[in-house]
This record gives sequence, C-alpha cells and structure tokens, in this order.
Amino acid sequence: MKKYYKIGIAAFSALIFILIGIQLYNKYSFKAKIEPFIKNVSIRLDHQISTLNDKNSKITFKEDIESLEEDIKESDKNIINIKSLDTTADVKASAAAIAYVTSCQNFTRCLLSQSRAQLKTAIAKEYAQRMVKLLGETSYYGLDYAIKSARQASDEFKKDFNDYKLATAEVIKASENLKETRNVASDSFKNDILFNQKDLNEFIKSTNSSLEN
Repeated sequence: MKKYYKIGIAAFSALIFILIGIQLYNKYSFKAKIEPFIKNVSIRLDHQISTLNDKNSKITFKEDIESLEEDIKESDKNIINIKSLDTTADVKASAAAIAYVTSCQNFTRCLLSQSRAQLKTAIAKEYAQRMVKLLGETSYYGLDYAIKSARQASDEFKKDFNDYKLATAEVIKASENLKETRNVASDSFKNDILFNQKDLNEFIKSTNSSLEN
C-alpha cells in the first residue's frame, strides 16, 4: 500500500512540474511574440527623443509632422497585433505591453500637437514682424490701418504662442506618464527593448526649462 502511495505522490509531483514547465514555456513563447512590437515602438520613440534633444537638428516642420503621424499609425498596428495574441499565457505582461505602447503613442500624439502649434506660432510671429515693419514704413494716410493690422497680428501671435505653451505642458504630462508605464513594463520585459530612459529625462529637463523662460 505504501509503495502505491509513494508512486502516486511521485506521479502527482511529476505532473505538477510538467504543468509548471508548460506554463513557463507559454509565458516565454508569448513574450517572444510580443517583444518585436514593443521594440518597434521603442526604436521609433528613441528616434523622436533623440531628434528633439539634438540642438543641431535640421529637420523641417513638414518632415517632423509626417514622421510623427507615421509613428502613430505604427503604434496602432502594434496595439492591434498585441491584442490579437492569446494573452491568457501572461496577463500581467500583456497588460504592461498594451499600457506601454499606448503611453508611447499618447506621447507621440502630444509631440504632434506641439509641433503643429509651434509651426503655427512661427508663421504668426513672422507675419507679426512683417506688420510691425510695414507700420514703420507707412505714410500718415495709411497709419490707422497699419496700426490695426499690426495689433491684430500681434494678438494672433500671442494666442498661438499660448497654445504652443499649453501643448508643451501636455507633452511634459505625457512624458511623466511614459516613465511610469516604462517602470511597470520593465518588470515583464528586458530593458534593451524599452526606450532610453536617460534620453527622456534629458528631454523633460530641457522642455521644463523652456517653459520657465
């Protein structure tokens, strides 16, 4: 009887080890499928931040906006790809991955809004400067109109500049959320497939400084 009892315990223990092994394999297999999507988003985000931190960057507004729009589309694809997988193998890793990619996408959306606001501000500034210059060259008879035009241009520039500052504040807010979701994701995924934390910190510091000035 004891012999059969020992055999039963051994068989049960072996079954437990097999089930644990299968579970670990499923988690490993799931992460192997999900990591390329995370890495794709991270590479794109690193490029965005690297460009922003580069004081000598020659990128145009058009190139920047098109690049950000493309990154947002890619994030959509990656989110869909992750959600299409059987997430029951590792619910924690799946939730962390979706939160991470979504946070990266939100940050990119904020950068896009900021870039558009910056472009609009630059155009408004150039126009206001032209109106002020024209005011100085206007004769007495056209002075009232020139003053009105210069004032309107100045007001429009101030409005657009304020919108730009608000957009920049949203970028800062999104970047802080980005740091939080990265910390959570690092519990499930290797650091080398996540975005560069040091570069993001440099960007946050620089952007905060620009808001204070």
